Amino acid sequence: MSDPRKFRFSIDRGGTFTDIYAEIPTRNVAGNAAENDAEPGFMTLKLLSEDPANYPDAPREGIRLRPYNNPKPYRNRGEAYLDTRKYKKAVDDFDEVIWVWPSNPDAFLHRGKAFMGKGEYDRAIADFSKAIKLNPVKAPYFKDRAETYLKMGQMKKACADWRKASELDPKMKIEGLKEKC
Repeated sequence: MSDPRKFRFSIDRGGTFTDIYAEIPTRNVAGNAAENDAEPGFMTLKLLSEDPANYPDAPREGIRLRPYNNPKPYRNRGEAYLDTRKYKKAVDDFDEVIWVWPSNPDAFLHRGKAFMGKGEYDRAIADFSKAIKLNPVKAPYFKDRAETYLKMGQMKKACADWRKASELDPKMKIEGLKEKC
């Protein structure tokens, strides 16, 4: 069995293209290997087998590109974990996305949803607030923060966010808030 804390590469060097498949160890925000039961991420990459103007050797270039700097596999898997209510694993993957791409408001939105699913409302509020700070014109950010405030019993804040979400998207609905605000 391979060590889940190490990268694994499969490389197929063809005449025109070199295909690279990399299994990426899961890390926590500090960059350390996560728990042993964490599933690795993965990425694929296609490079020209010969491109001397950009690199001397395609397989080495694929490894040099540091596949852990690609947030897409973590984002996709994190969203799947959210859909299946595996909130801890979703948080771990969105930690990775944020580590690589800290200016992505959707990563904070999705990690906030995972925290909400875990019942960690203060952490959810912090992530929704960060998403709003990064992009203050998306109604879903305000909607999810309003729903979290509602669960926390903070009606004044929930109503303020519901009004803002409704202003940004008049079709936005939050069950139970229209009557209370």
